[in-house]
Amino acid sequence: MKNDISLLVISCDKYHDLWEIFFTTFYKYWPDCSLTVYLVTNHLDFLNPRVKMIKIGDDISYTDNLLKAVSQIETDWVLLWLEDCMFSREIDNAKVNKVLTKAVNTPNLGFLKLSNDLPLVYDCEKNAHFGIIPRGVKYRSAIGMALYKKDVFKKLLVPGENAWQADKSSKSDSLSEDFCALSNSFFYKPLFPYVNTVVKGKWSRPAVNLLSKNGFSANLVSRPVQSFYGYFYEKIFYVWSFFLQLFKIYWFR
Repeated sequence: MKNDISLLVISCDKYHDLWEIFFTTFYKYWPDCSLTVYLVTNHLDFLNPRVKMIKIGDDISYTDNLLKAVSQIETDWVLLWLEDCMFSREIDNAKVNKVLTKAVNTPNLGFLKLSNDLPLVYDCEKNAHFGIIPRGVKYRSAIGMALYKKDVFKKLLVPGENAWQADKSSKSDSLSEDFCALSNSFFYKPLFPYVNTVVKGKWSRPAVNLLSKNGFSANLVSRPVQSFYGYFYEKIFYVWSFFLQLFKIYWFR
């Protein structure tokens, strides 16, 4: 399995203050990761023998940057990750490998969402880790922490689009490949426990604890901290998501 998948960490030079923190927590909580790991930047280097660089040059657009980056990956599958989503607890490597192996061997699968936010799948077979997201579900193919068949990923990316346009895209509904997500059992026990550390350029409230826990308190001065209002708004959205998954309701466009 490890020879079929590359792990691509999407970033840019203006987020270089996150790289050391990200990869410290990455290898602390997933020390036995066997995937080849790439970091996407514009021009800057990050010196870590376990991380390979992909430099894409000056920004064009969000989707153009992704197309340039993924075109430099040789494997058929790409596990995409974002540099501000940092691991917060130990990763169960055996379980991750089991899910990824099943995914790459599932006929017609083109996308598997790996984060535990919505959408999740409610009608999985017993003991199944993932299932197909119905067409028309909101954020069905949102760009984020997911496993992509590389050629399917390229089909999703419309040149010139920003991140918001790419996340809201309904293009997956017209593709023949299956777009999948983890079962809703992962809502409470995520496959990849992480903290979204940066919100609109500011440290999130949970990031303060994560950085302090891992010896990076001094790095908090590099960005302002999210307001209580912004954090409260996020918690409201979390409650909304909780009720959707509790009653097994899909959020359609």
